[in-house]
Amino acid sequence: TAMLGQALVELGEDPMVIVGSRVPFFEDRNIHVGSSDWLVVEGCEYRRSFLNLKPFGVILLNCEWEHVDYYKTEADYVKAFEELVAMLPQDGFLIYNQLDKNAQKVSKMAGAKTMGVDWNEANEIKLAIPGDFNRLNAAHALMAAKEMGHAEVETLNALSHFNGTARRMEIKGEKTGVLVVDDYAHHPTEIKATLNALKEKHSDRRLICVFQPHQYSRTIELLDEFKTSFGEVDRLIIPNIYEARDSEEDKAKMSAEKLCQEIPGAVWGGGLEKTNSILKAELKSGDLLVTMGAGDVYQLGEQFLLEN
Repeated sequence: TAMLGQALVELGEDPMVIVGSRVPFFEDRNIHVGSSDWLVVEGCEYRRSFLNLKPFGVILLNCEWEHVDYYKTEADYVKAFEELVAMLPQDGFLIYNQLDKNAQKVSKMAGAKTMGVDWNEANEIKLAIPGDFNRLNAAHALMAAKEMGHAEVETLNALSHFNGTARRMEIKGEKTGVLVVDDYAHHPTEIKATLNALKEKHSDRRLICVFQPHQYSRTIELLDEFKTSFGEVDRLIIPNIYEARDSEEDKAKMSAEKLCQEIPGAVWGGGLEKTNSILKAELKSGDLLVTMGAGDVYQLGEQFLLEN
């Protein structure tokens, strides 16, 4: 959303843009108040809230089962997206990720113009930020901008200026030779994609990841995926699980200590304070520290920068 919104502003379209994170280009806000007829908004599927929108176009980047406290089955999760694209008008459009099997299924429910994106569209795109997922996102944004009447060459140039958003591989600073990055990733696929991108950009650094799972329920349901999400890291520390909308039953079934027993090489941090002590003792010049999760884990990176 931020990528497309920023590109459109540079192209002179001047839409209203509403994003789920702060964007440096929008004066470090999550909103740009434009003057055109276009509204670019980051829709959220939790409790089917995106069905309150009346979309002319939909960009579907992925449809992986999430928000397991509300969507009890993957089928119900996919159904919500099917309900969304069924709302599109005949003269509207759907741009979807052909690499995602559920997105392929959802696309069949759209009565509008439907266009798929895969690596053929993404591989050659040049961006200021690393990661295959960013190049794939840019391919979706490019296709949307073209549907809105903008030329490919000018759109690619605008996309190349995008530098990311807050809490998405956000560089927080560097101290004593340690580069500190923060990222909001809390779903297994997000985690893999982010860590791959960080390794792509910082291959010469030892990667230390402090991961804070978000919700006990999500950790339980996606446990098998979490087991294989951290192959790129040199050191993984899990301090705690961030509680949000969790039942006592969920909390009885899972803990950060139990999760560490399931993930090869993971170390239980014993809470944020003890994890901070571990980092102080272990971090050395040349390391890359990434704090990862949707909770308050980012405080560890900020604390390191203040205290060292």
